[in-house]
Amino acid sequence: MSDAALDQMTEMVGTLVKIMDQQLIAVDLADIRAVLKETGGRGAIGVGEASGPNRAVEAAKLAFHDLEQNLGTIARSSE
Repeated sequence: MSDAALDQMTEMVGTLVKIMDQQLIAVDLADIRAVLKETGGRGAIGVGEASGPNRAVEAAKLAFHDLEQNLGTIARSSE
């Protein structure tokens, strides 16, 4: 994993913690544990950011695209 990707992931986790502290979404460590248990201890994060009236949909699309790119990079690096 590149330093830039690791930096972005660290920043995203920090932002997620802040959002959880403000109780804007309800995610806790039990949720994370359940996901990791179901996936055999593997997880992936896609990051997307957008503004405007359709920002949630656009951010989700960008996050999915980011995830696809990262998974492709991981698959190629493990070959």
